[in-house]
Amino acid sequence: MIVAGTHATEDISGEWRETLEKEGFSVEVVMRGMGEMSEIHEIFAGHIKRALNSKEENMKNKKNEILKSI
Repeated sequence: MIVAGTHATEDISGEWRETLEKEGFSVEVVMRGMGEMSEIHEIFAGHIKRALNSKEENMKNKKNEILKSI
């Protein structure tokens, strides 16, 4: 759902909205992909930063383990 395409138009703003409204929910359809939302940018950036930091930490730990075994 990074980009709001055909699926968003046909399914979400159509069938899903109707189903939820029939169940008594108030629905506001926002026809934007999640990739357009700054909050999603922040989440993705956080995931990338954690992955990069984790990889670097893992590499340091592996290097230290190898050096200790020599």
